[in-house]
Amino acid sequence: MKPNLGNRFPKSLRLTSNTSLKELFLKGEYLSGNIISIKYIQSAQNQSKTKVAVVAPKKKFNRAVDRNRIKRVLRELYRTQSQFVPSTIASIAIIYSGPAKVDYSTLKAEWQELMKMLSIKVK
Repeated sequence: MKPNLGNRFPKSLRLTSNTSLKELFLKGEYLSGNIISIKYIQSAQNQSKTKVAVVAPKKKFNRAVDRNRIKRVLRELYRTQSQFVPSTIASIAIIYSGPAKVDYSTLKAEWQELMKMLSIKVK
């Protein structure tokens, strides 16, 4: 059971360690959708808190305003839809590769589809 986050995205859920980020991007498994891709690392036991990193590449979105908006929307998406993440996932990186302007409902549908694919792959 995932924790109730209220209206916050606490620092305890953020993946901030450089070594953890390197490990995630070097050893993590990859799952891709049309707009969102994810990299994840599984753990042997169930996790109470999955650590999350949100990525909006500077190469694709030159303006910081666009990157920050995308990351804000993706954090909100994770906060509201975290119950769909399998409990065996230790850390996950949400990588955005779509257009600068996208509807929240489109992202939500893509996220739910990716989580279905992930839960099938993890089992």
